[in-house]
Amino acid sequence: MKYELPCAIVRDLLPLYMEGLTEAETNVYVKEHLTSCADCRNMYETMLGSKSVDATEEKEVDYLKTIRKKNSKKVILSVILTLALVLAGIGIKLLWVGNSCDGSSVAVSVALSEEGGNLIVNLNEMNSAHAIVGLKAKMDGDVIDITAREVMVSPLSGDSHTSMTVPLDGVRTVKAFGHTIWQDGMIIDIRTNGLLEAKVPYVGDAPAVGQLIYDMNMDAPSTLKLQTASQPYGVTIHFTEVIDKNRRYIVEGNAYILLALVDNLGEVYWDDPSGYTGSLTLDEANNAIHDLIDTYNTSHNTEFVPHTNVKDFGVDIYNLQLLRNVLGI
Repeated sequence: MKYELPCAIVRDLLPLYMEGLTEAETNVYVKEHLTSCADCRNMYETMLGSKSVDATEEKEVDYLKTIRKKNSKKVILSVILTLALVLAGIGIKLLWVGNSCDGSSVAVSVALSEEGGNLIVNLNEMNSAHAIVGLKAKMDGDVIDITAREVMVSPLSGDSHTSMTVPLDGVRTVKAFGHTIWQDGMIIDIRTNGLLEAKVPYVGDAPAVGQLIYDMNMDAPSTLKLQTASQPYGVTIHFTEVIDKNRRYIVEGNAYILLALVDNLGEVYWDDPSGYTGSLTLDEANNAIHDLIDTYNTSHNTEFVPHTNVKDFGVDIYNLQLLRNVLGI
């Protein structure tokens, strides 16, 4: 008598049978049962279809994973390349292109050659991490304009200090980084440029007057009191520290500068904790300036013509520098 497997056993065996995990003898019985039993055969075919779908989905999932991995690699590579380009751009900017010097971090000193036909311009970068490159002198009419760039110090960069010689034949004005450094035979101090830029039209503008006094660098902290109720308008400088006797000429000289650069200022007063006091009115300054320039001309073998009003020294860079030279500040 031929043995047949019950349906329940066949159905339990189908998963193993489909995976090829059953013995050869068992396979014979399962095949014979599937041939004769429509219900089990239908289940078997359904399971085959499901397995085929699962295999297809698994292949699709594997394919998508492969695509995602490839795309991820491309994204990562793209990010790395972008960062490399950005860093390269920053490096080129810092180490080669740099920024235009504006004079705020470069100390400029000027001297005439022994023959007087050339101007020696010395530039010193105050930030030790920066170097000066691309030094150029461009002539436009009778004006020479000196420009340069600041870059980070590197083996590719120049030095933190450099100099150039500027021929003065046919030149009236030499500028460096927007500041006049020589005009009509006179060397212009960079501080003079700053003082002229800080010129104040009205003594009642306390912040502007305070900034101007700060720019004069009198080496002592102070407070201000303004007199604007009636003319002559005045400024009182209360120094909170004692002014050394050897430095008092700076305070007294800067009183002239204040009168020249504050348009409607008529009087300047000052004092310090030691009892040192002083004052200068516009009339006193006007009366004194003639003798001051005569003394300067005699000692320097020059022929400067004095203005009758000290405020005329505040009209341009040349006259302001002349006043500072005469005062020795």
